[in-house]
Amino acid sequence: VEEKSRSLAKSSSIKSKLHPLLQALLEFICDLESMKDAMVEFEIDVKKMPLGKLSKRQIQDAYSVLAHLSKRLSKIDQLDQGFILGESNRFYTLIPHDFGMKVPPLLDNPEIIKNKLKMLEDLREIELAYNILKQDLEADVNPLDQHYRQLRTQLQPMDTNSEEFSRIKQYVKLTHGSTHSSYTLEVVAVFDVERAEEKARYDEFSAGRHNRQLLWHGSRRTNWVGIL
Repeated sequence: VEEKSRSLAKSSSIKSKLHPLLQALLEFICDLESMKDAMVEFEIDVKKMPLGKLSKRQIQDAYSVLAHLSKRLSKIDQLDQGFILGESNRFYTLIPHDFGMKVPPLLDNPEIIKNKLKMLEDLREIELAYNILKQDLEADVNPLDQHYRQLRTQLQPMDTNSEEFSRIKQYVKLTHGSTHSSYTLEVVAVFDVERAEEKARYDEFSAGRHNRQLLWHGSRRTNWVGIL
């Protein structure tokens, strides 16, 4: 599967029918190596739990452990080191970590539990993306075109001369945080997104309302396939 994801368009003799910007986007988000790198960054033991062995059930069970711990930690009079140690070990059994020579940290405070919850959210998106990308590819269709079809989402590069594109560029410029002064952002491309059946669901609740707004949602690129 990893071989399929590497330079997908370039490795195929079949020419892609997609817009060049869309091809570039798919190359960027359909990258299994970046997903593996994210797991290493999370200090996950990728030898015990490689990308292909990550399961939805594992992640859900790990969520349950964290929820149980969080509930107990909120009640100071019920803190029990034995309980915390047992649940921490259970979590690390479900989601194997590699801390090198260090002792695995106890899940004994709200901050570390919050971080592990965020990690599980990212793992859930990675697991979903992997299951999409691992599907067998047809020999007579460009791999990027096939992955685009698997998304079941319409992606259309926005006209750079459109009012909406200009507005988004302005938003990026005017809302750049003062604490992030070490870099600047440049809008290279914007895509209109229409997910399967989403418009019908939206129209059902938006009739008569005129307060639709554009909102930012930032996420790791390894999450984008799952989000789309």
